[in-house]
Amino acid sequence: MMEVIVGDSAAEAGTKLRHKRVIAADRTAPLALLVHGRAGNYDVMWTFRRTLPEGISIVAPQAPLPDPLGGYSWWDLEAPDKMRRGAEEAAAQVQNFLEKYITYYNLAPRTLIAYGFSQGAGLLSVLLQRQPELFAGVALLAGFVIALDDPPVSVSLPPVFMAHGERDPAITLEKARHGAKVLEDKGYQVEFITDDVTHKVGTLGMRALKNWSANLLQIG
Repeated sequence: MMEVIVGDSAAEAGTKLRHKRVIAADRTAPLALLVHGRAGNYDVMWTFRRTLPEGISIVAPQAPLPDPLGGYSWWDLEAPDKMRRGAEEAAAQVQNFLEKYITYYNLAPRTLIAYGFSQGAGLLSVLLQRQPELFAGVALLAGFVIALDDPPVSVSLPPVFMAHGERDPAITLEKARHGAKVLEDKGYQVEFITDDVTHKVGTLGMRALKNWSANLLQIG
């Protein structure tokens, strides 16, 4: 079992965001990026570690903005008219964090996979459309897609996994399905799983997510 470490950006120059991490002995091992949702922190995504194969590196950055509900958020949810701009700025911040993190810890991951929950899924949906070449696969969990008007890209598109609760009061199933269609219309292959739960990933979703990531990463 690899040691789990909480990183402090004040002590680790360049990474900017506090984070929780596991670094594999093999510096070329796949890297999983876990992005939490509104009012979360770097701990809340760690429950998804059990869906990832052993032997990979994992990092969960923490959003920088204290949220009125507690925890931290990636952009101000009290200003919905500025959501897209906030999401784009947050996506750029996470991409910058990732680049500096990989350099700081001398990693050379052969594959990058990303999970985003709720607001974190919205953030990743922006990166997915802007920089699809970064990823081997992206999982959008109990989340939504922010549709961008960018022109089609010429690179191959990574597969997308989406899991959503049928009784989700925070982000409706209809909104999640619309997001899946947005991505499919852009050429992404989307696997969409529903479960009889609220704003969470249920047993069926967790099992499917584990199979999806194992098939994608194929760690020997």
